[in-house]
Amino acid sequence: MVHNNCWTDRMAQFLEYAGNIEAKSLTSQEATIKHLEGVFKILDKTRTDDRILKLVAEDMGNVFPEAKGILRIQQRGVGNATYVHPDGGFQIFQNGKLIINKIMIEKIKNAIFNIPDFEYINFSQNSKGIRFIYYDVIILGNKDSISVFYDSEEMGVFNKLQFINKKISLETFNEISDALNYMNYLSKVVNDIRYETYHYFFYKMKKAKISSINISFGFGGYSPNSSKENLVIRCDVSD
Repeated sequence: MVHNNCWTDRMAQFLEYAGNIEAKSLTSQEATIKHLEGVFKILDKTRTDDRILKLVAEDMGNVFPEAKGILRIQQRGVGNATYVHPDGGFQIFQNGKLIINKIMIEKIKNAIFNIPDFEYINFSQNSKGIRFIYYDVIILGNKDSISVFYDSEEMGVFNKLQFINKKISLETFNEISDALNYMNYLSKVVNDIRYETYHYFFYKMKKAKISSINISFGFGGYSPNSSKENLVIRCDVSD
């Protein structure tokens, strides 16, 4: 006896599986498409109707290239499609509504929750992106990229640093690891006196129009409780 709703049951199982995939396990566009197609094949082994579920048609007629290397895999019905990104992340739409989102935003969130000193992070998320603050450094992530910068105005910092602002510090990344590395570096620039002094030195050199070829810059007598007043700096400048 044919179960007329069998394909809908299999589709529901597929969506449940897809929703539980960890974004960090997705590595490439090709691998994601192959993996999702494989899930359909496994589910079809238990079918009791004559409808075979496929992600990509045999003639690739339902695959359409979009901007930024994204592939749109169109399914039956208006507003039903799977978008697979170059990094392996994907989105599934049904009737024009996003129901599964496994792209950059989810990967950023996974990375944030794995930061050792997570207690110093101010975190928020909505349907368009993710925002968090790490030691006064602001990180904005959306489906395509991650922006990292320092903005004393937005943070309401009392002691504003002369050598850095949003325009100077803003960098945009497509790789999460690169964004987090820069985040860690920038957090030290604005919070660690050694990094502050180093960058302030170059800022003053540039402002005074001093150019040089060789610079030796070092600290002496440094301790975690050092202040600008008792920090000893040695700097040698030569042509």
